[in-house]
Amino acid sequence: METYRPSRDTAVPVTTGGRALVTCRERLHSAIALLAAANTALRGTVAARDQALAELRAAERDQDAFVVAAVHELKTPLTAVKGRAQLLRHRAQRGTGLDQAQLLAGLRLIESEAGRLTATLDDLIDEVNRPLPGPGSDQGNARERP
Repeated sequence: METYRPSRDTAVPVTTGGRALVTCRERLHSAIALLAAANTALRGTVAARDQALAELRAAERDQDAFVVAAVHELKTPLTAVKGRAQLLRHRAQRGTGLDQAQLLAGLRLIESEAGRLTATLDDLIDEVNRPLPGPGSDQGNARERP
């Protein structure tokens, strides 16, 4: 009797018309079914990974847009503060009659815009400290305020 050895541990006798070939084919079909199921599960995992990656990229774009908007909101009052301070300094240096009322009005504007800048920064800090939605959000993902 001739012997077929698919692995070191398994020896299957080769017979004509015997049950050995049927058993091998059944095992082969079973292995194919297992591989097909594993392949389907793997495809689902890959699809879930691809979806998560797409969502991550969208969130990154949203974050970039948020940063651009925040920078714009911060620059607006800062530009007013800088411009008014430069105007007051130029007038004082040229000696063109910077009176007390003009000085006070300029300082009020600087103070007002500095308050606006502070409020915008506080809002930004509050937004950054807000817990992220999703798994574990009830555990407080907020960062500590410095």
